Amino acid sequence: MRKSIVTLFLISLCCLFSGCTEDKQHFVGMSNPWHECNMDLDCGAKYAGFKFPVVLSNYTVRAMDGIFEVRYPLDEFRDVIVRKSNKYKTDMLSGVYIDYPVNKEIKIKSEYPAQIRGTEDKIYVLNVHNSKNYYSAYCEKGMSLKEAEGIFEVLKTVDKF
Repeated sequence: MRKSIVTLFLISLCCLFSGCTEDKQHFVGMSNPWHECNMDLDCGAKYAGFKFPVVLSNYTVRAMDGIFEVRYPLDEFRDVIVRKSNKYKTDMLSGVYIDYPVNKEIKIKSEYPAQIRGTEDKIYVLNVHNSKNYYSAYCEKGMSLKEAEGIFEVLKTVDKF
């Protein structure tokens, strides 16, 4: 009995490790398109191909060709990820593919069209655009409409809407 348990354990380990090795082989040679820039907006501009002169005090920057990302705290428990692109439309810019029950267009500040995804009481993804650029804001734990409007106000200071 003991020998069969040890044999079963060894066979399970072999299957586990061979499966892990096979999965890793698919990723060998793939480079990460994101460049970590810490708090360096110039670094982000270099890799994105455009500037995103956000005025914040506590943030991190990542960028890749055509996308500039800034992550900053919404409060002590939640972060928001804001992305700007001059290439990619807002419906895919956030990188969030969760199917939320609410997916609709609203007017931010009763004036600016925006697409939101979330639940009845929380917005998780906010998408807006002007004539030149696309923007997305994502908060994993959700945000209120007032908080989404605050994010939009930050974007308005960066770019003309």
